[in-house]
Amino acid sequence: MRNSTSAGPIFAERAGTLGRGRIFLGANVSGVNFTTIGGTPTDRIVLNFVHQDVDPEGSLGDPVRENDIIRLFMDLDSI
Repeated sequence: MRNSTSAGPIFAERAGTLGRGRIFLGANVSGVNFTTIGGTPTDRIVLNFVHQDVDPEGSLGDPVRENDIIRLFMDLDSI
């Protein structure tokens, strides 16, 4: 009597064995290629990070580290 075989579990099913000397192999490959993000080319993205104004409120630059600006230039096109 021949049984039907399954490639493996579906959702919460328990997988049955495939039998001696049998193997099931599967693979997936996917990819995405962006040329722009929000209209900006991926090789010219610039992010500016500034400090949050802390107490006393409304006195930006006190303490002095609030004046720091971190500018990040990213070239995502070369990945």
